[in-house]
Amino acid sequence: MKKSDLMTIKEFAQCVGVKQSVLRYYDDIGLFRPTKYGESGYRYYSPFQITAFNMVSVLCGLRTKLKEIGDLQRNRTPETILEHLEKQEEKFDSEMHRLQESYAIAHAYRWMIKEALAVDENIVTERYMPEKPIFIGPETQFEETTNFFDDFLMFYKYSRSKSINLSYPVGAMFNDMDTFKLRPSMPNHFYSTDPRGSVKKEEGRYLIAYTRGYYGKTNDIPEKMAEYTENHSLDFDGPVYSLYLLDEVSVLDPDQYLAQICVRVTKKRRRNRH
Repeated sequence: MKKSDLMTIKEFAQCVGVKQSVLRYYDDIGLFRPTKYGESGYRYYSPFQITAFNMVSVLCGLRTKLKEIGDLQRNRTPETILEHLEKQEEKFDSEMHRLQESYAIAHAYRWMIKEALAVDENIVTERYMPEKPIFIGPETQFEETTNFFDDFLMFYKYSRSKSINLSYPVGAMFNDMDTFKLRPSMPNHFYSTDPRGSVKKEEGRYLIAYTRGYYGKTNDIPEKMAEYTENHSLDFDGPVYSLYLLDEVSVLDPDQYLAQICVRVTKKRRRNRH
């Protein structure tokens, strides 16, 4: 082939979409060599090598190691390439799952922070909440001598054994409003918002309030919520959920943590008069 029919390394690099330094490196390791060397070792490539380079380009795009590309290049068959592609697909499936989970966790915290920055934390409100999957830990075993974190640690260990991702926000659940009022720092259960949880937080109309402070500090929230239900002819209906919208992830001062307290409510039933 005449030299005039060949491409310089610059022309070939532009054509195949890689840097000249990449082509030099591929040549040095024997992965992809030029057709001809000119004076001072200058590299020249044949236009026919563009299609040959496609095999290297495709496998690099599939994040195949250069050594594997070299092995496949010398011994490739439909069967060996198929086996390699299947292996790469399995790897990508795993990576996509991790990426989707990281996205979901980022989305959860972003929603909580935006919610915290937008609410009027001094008022009690009603809002419809859709059904949401959660993972509920074992019943807590609080006693007078038990440290809060003993039960919290038990929840963590139990969740790990069930392959629950504890990077998702974690909240506290109380069986009812009376329990929440009497022992606000001693929930009946801890729960994770990991969507793989098998329990459903029921949809419905929820009464929602907010309170500042470190974990377990409720201030006068139970009284405010009770007053609201009395003034609006409502009854508490089910567990009380506490979830910190602002916590150690986003706030430096623990006294500025912001908890969202919510409990489903229903209209009071009218008693029949005789």
